[in-house]
Amino acid sequence: MAAKKPERGMHLTDYLWVLKRRMLLILFFWVLVFAAVAVTTFMQRPLYKAWAEMLIERSIQQPDPFSGIGRGGTTSEF
Repeated sequence: MAAKKPERGMHLTDYLWVLKRRMLLILFFWVLVFAAVAVTTFMQRPLYKAWAEMLIERSIQQPDPFSGIGRGGTTSEF
């Protein structure tokens, strides 16, 4: 009976070697996909147009700069 050679299995280095070997094909694919998506996006007609209008009214009443300051005396803050 012949002894079976144990299978080595796939390791991370094997996957990296395959990616390195096919780098040009992978790069070509992603550039092609990016170009197709960019062309499709810029060729589409916009579905909506958003706009906003802001109304700013000048206030007549001026704020009192001393409204938050106490006038002295006893306080319970400290």
